[in-house]
Amino acid sequence: MAWPKDRKSESRQQILNSAAQLFTAYGYERISIGDVMKAAGMTHGGFYSHFSSKTELYCEALLHAARLSKRSHWDEDKNRVFKNYLSMVHVKLEAPSCPLAFLSTDVASKEESIKEAYTGVFKHFVDLIDPENRPENKTKSYAISALMIGGVAIARALNDEALAQSVLYSCFEACKQISDDNE
Repeated sequence: MAWPKDRKSESRQQILNSAAQLFTAYGYERISIGDVMKAAGMTHGGFYSHFSSKTELYCEALLHAARLSKRSHWDEDKNRVFKNYLSMVHVKLEAPSCPLAFLSTDVASKEESIKEAYTGVFKHFVDLIDPENRPENKTKSYAISALMIGGVAIARALNDEALAQSVLYSCFEACKQISDDNE
């Protein structure tokens, strides 16, 4: 009996969901193809009918994680975006995690295709900060992006929750101030 036509697409989506969650939480080196497939409820053998390599999966999972994070954190109101993104819920992986904040050091040591995927996600993130893409605001958009991504990355690395919350709050306030200057 043949599989339904959408079965392969659904399987691929399950793999991407698992890979986005696992890679974002643990990075490239600590997660194997077997880990991803097991989390997706599939066997290791089915992997290669969807992806040619772990690197290809990582690149696609990075993009998928960015889409999931955008759905979770983005809003029409920039202050809500800053608050959603710069939160302990995000830091503790209780909401879809942004690969920019969770994978920056992981990506830095990887091959060009992975850096290219990360760079594309970053460019899109910056464009979300200023959807009109006004040249006069590009510097401010880069600063806000760096504060948001860096704030979450630093808060995630700290073992002092009060300090992590202070870092997130400080970044939130700075983002609001810079954003208000954009108006």
